[in-house]
Amino acid sequence: MTRLTVYGRDETGYHLPDYTRLLPWQDHPQRVRLARESRAWVARFPESHTWAADYRRKPPAEALAEWMDDGFDRFSCLSVPQADTARMRIICDLNQWYGMLDDIAAAGGRFRDTTETMRRAAFERTMSILYTQGEPHGGTSTQPTDTDRMCLGRLLADSWHRWCVTCPPALLDRCRAGISQVLQSWITETEIRIRGQILDFPTYLAFRRTAVAASSLPRFVEYGLNIDIGSELAAHPELKQLEELQCTYLVLLNDLYSFRKEYVRSKDPVNAIAVLTSTGHTLQQAVNYLCQLMQETEREFVTLRKSYLHTRPGLRSEVPAFLTGLGLLMSGTLQYHRMSPRYHGTGRPWTDIGSGYVTLDSNTTVITRATP
Repeated sequence: MTRLTVYGRDETGYHLPDYTRLLPWQDHPQRVRLARESRAWVARFPESHTWAADYRRKPPAEALAEWMDDGFDRFSCLSVPQADTARMRIICDLNQWYGMLDDIAAAGGRFRDTTETMRRAAFERTMSILYTQGEPHGGTSTQPTDTDRMCLGRLLADSWHRWCVTCPPALLDRCRAGISQVLQSWITETEIRIRGQILDFPTYLAFRRTAVAASSLPRFVEYGLNIDIGSELAAHPELKQLEELQCTYLVLLNDLYSFRKEYVRSKDPVNAIAVLTSTGHTLQQAVNYLCQLMQETEREFVTLRKSYLHTRPGLRSEVPAFLTGLGLLMSGTLQYHRMSPRYHGTGRPWTDIGSGYVTLDSNTTVITRATP
């Protein structure tokens, strides 16, 4: 075990408090089959292997297998567990690409090391795919371009094509808008990392609601349930408030559980704990504050959802179904972050880390019940 100190301070760990969940979570009943099929799909693309080798600094097959064990297919099954299996498979594949692009933007490597012009070209390539119907793998683009290799454009084109042909047109427009915002934020986030810039907490939180993809995920819920609640979203401000609470919750839990990994990787400034410790909080104070905000945000979501459903009689059945799905998205994302080797170390079993004292080890999350 290699213990770390944080930002040169005499802090080698923190107590992760107990968390009282108000929202239930569930898994997709076909998750094992979906994982097998989605991972085989990723492996069909040679550029997936090339990217993984560059990202993990290991031989391509080993690197890609390790990356896929992070489980974006499992995240998909936990975040939209009520989707039918055919739609769930498309969500899994699109989220595999989403996860890869998140790592491309966040980690060192070709994307960060290249010019701003090339990063913009990769962004424009993703936009050109999103604002068409995509293209099935094996179509006219049989070989990836350099730009496609940088943004894994062929994976997006294939999964997006299947999404487009199964998505209602009005919802598709909102999906495009949401994913486009996320991609733009990743360009900005990369530039923040290059500059080593640390935002103030309110600015950071507002920015990250988009940057961690949280703002686009409610559209995944609609797609998975095969519904379109666009008219209600436009007419009912409470629904927007509920989505904003969901976004805030996902930012907080992502930063809480990903801090060790991101600090080890690059002392990443794009994390709420990094922001708070830069303004005088100790590591423990920052962790406590995030946990408190998570609990308050979840409680506010549950209260507002109940009030909205009570005071809006005559809603279409799709709206309560969506709000149930939004709660499952929140709690399923929390469960993923508490289990995935992505946050707790390569090879670590998929078990809930629970609460206890977290020692900042360079390889894995070491958590014990006793505080040293």
